[in-house]
Amino acid sequence: MAYFWVNEAQEYLQGLGFGSELPGANDRVQPVRINQWGADNSFFTDRKAEIRFGKGGVDDAEDAEVVVHEYGHAVHHAQVPGFGSSVEAGSIGEAFGD
Repeated sequence: MAYFWVNEAQEYLQGLGFGSELPGANDRVQPVRINQWGADNSFFTDRKAEIRFGKGGVDDAEDAEVVVHEYGHAVHHAQVPGFGSSVEAGSIGEAFGD
């Protein structure tokens, strides 16, 4: 599901014109790692520019909302690297992910 929804989100952005009429939004292959965290938590890491999905209850990589939210962080990072270093900017980053 993680790979499917990341692909769907990227195709949606391309359908809006990103990557053709407009500059690409996270215009690259997005590394995704599933079941990487022993807890029910997922995150985008800017160190390797990859998304890591946790497990617990329903694995996060199986939840489309979680997958698209974390992909939103990857897109945000691709547009504005390093954004989110303050509490206010982090809040904006969470809203962007949603």
